[in-house]
Amino acid sequence: MHAEEQTEGNGALPESAMTNILNGKRVLVVDDQATPRMLVAAGLEHAGMTVVQAESGDAALEAVRGERIDAFVLDINMPGLSGIELCRVLRATPAHRSAPVIFVTGMEATEMLQWALDAGGDDFIRKPVHSVVLRARLKSLLERAAYLDALELRNASLQQYLSPRTSELIRTHAESGLLHPPERVELCALFVDARELAEDETLAPEALLQVLGRRLDAHAACILRYNGHIERHPGDSLLATFTGPQRALLAARCALAIRALEIETGGPGCRIGLHAGPAVIGNTGSGRRFDYSVVGRTLNVAARLCGHAAPSTVLATRAMRDLLEGDPRFAWADPRAVAIRGAGDAMEIAELTPAA
Repeated sequence: MHAEEQTEGNGALPESAMTNILNGKRVLVVDDQATPRMLVAAGLEHAGMTVVQAESGDAALEAVRGERIDAFVLDINMPGLSGIELCRVLRATPAHRSAPVIFVTGMEATEMLQWALDAGGDDFIRKPVHSVVLRARLKSLLERAAYLDALELRNASLQQYLSPRTSELIRTHAESGLLHPPERVELCALFVDARELAEDETLAPEALLQVLGRRLDAHAACILRYNGHIERHPGDSLLATFTGPQRALLAARCALAIRALEIETGGPGCRIGLHAGPAVIGNTGSGRRFDYSVVGRTLNVAARLCGHAAPSTVLATRAMRDLLEGDPRFAWADPRAVAIRGAGDAMEIAELTPAA
């Protein structure tokens, strides 16, 4: 926060250094006194900002209704809704939760200024307001807001592709430089094979990738909804894992939800495999390469089950069935023994379906 004023002249920033981010931004100036309000507005318009003026807190709320406002300059002491109360209302509105708010005041009361900052204000300037100082403060705050918006957008984009577990590990590593040691855990592996859809030669390449992408995106959203971890996304398939005491239940419900999507969508249906067992979680990268992943036979068995599944069906091993035994929400069909490459002896498998 800034508490000292700066006069125009030697200490002021060059106008060219300030106007880039200010140009085109919409700012609401609120003051019950017309002359200081218009002087502030003129100084901001000089920097290319679009200025909206309001003579009271209530008028300000009307002005922001349905309008995009990038920053606010509020007088603290106004009749009716004060600048502090107005700021609290703005901060409670999602559209203006992070927009810069600068208070202007002729008051000297430190306690009142602290209340203004506690209400969500970012800065304050004492009257009379020097235009260059105000523009410099707004530039700094808008640059910070733009950086935070970009950071939030990047984090949201990462969340779209990374499981919460992986995101947390990346954050921890970035902050401390430390990696979680590898560990062996019991988990359930779910593999979705969209190979038949990917091999559909009746679709043009662009249409094929759009259809495949939408299908797998829907599957990925389903996995995340059931607290699964997306481990690999090799083009035409998805590998996910589920850990914790509810792992079998979550994996089975997720698999059946994906099956329902496949039946609803129609066309070449994806095949789904489920297996339970141990696996090792840890960094499989080396040097500067960070690849926190899961390895082990459990994952391979889930993937190879898909070779025995019919389109739009879920095949699960006996290990999965044992974990779900007695749950009335699930039913089992066509139990049989099959040879799974790399699994040793023949494995008992069955089709998982929702109970009637």
